[in-house]
Amino acid sequence: MISKQHSRNKIHFIKHPDASQGVLFSPLNGILTHMEEIRLDTITWSIPEYDHKDRSVDWFWGVGIAVFLAFGIAFFTGNYMFGLFILVAGGSLMLFSARPPRDISITIETNGFTMSNESYGWKKVQGFKIKKDDTGAKLIVRIDKKFLPVYTLRLPNELVTQVNENLLKVVPLEEELDESPSMVFMEKIGL
Repeated sequence: MISKQHSRNKIHFIKHPDASQGVLFSPLNGILTHMEEIRLDTITWSIPEYDHKDRSVDWFWGVGIAVFLAFGIAFFTGNYMFGLFILVAGGSLMLFSARPPRDISITIETNGFTMSNESYGWKKVQGFKIKKDDTGAKLIVRIDKKFLPVYTLRLPNELVTQVNENLLKVVPLEEELDESPSMVFMEKIGL
């Protein structure tokens, strides 16, 4: 049986010694209450790895010229490592712009949250928010990890209610949670 332990906007899951019931402990009032086992409907959908935009040949020529000019200036001023960084960054940008995105499978189930080959148990998920805008809905999820802790995932409009109801059973809703500023910037400039 799984139980939830609330502690300052975090939910931790622990095994209860009595397999017939779960225990909910609130540190604010110290009350132990019994609850039923939490079961979630399995929800699965696929999204592209990133929003692909078709680039013209002129765009690739423009990026190539800008990269080689910046490399030349860096080399001329003696910043060889920065020049190498510019070449690698420009090449990566052109490579990712040319290749089509892979599909990522997202699954929400009783055991946790899965994105392709990365699985996170519910004790690793700190919070979520569903944001609706003119392009559709986005599921924003905060994971307990140091590097890239916030994921922004496209969510089909027909799954918004079901995903929201399922996640509210196991993860706190964080109204202040928002997309990473770098991701918003990259979307605005069209990368």
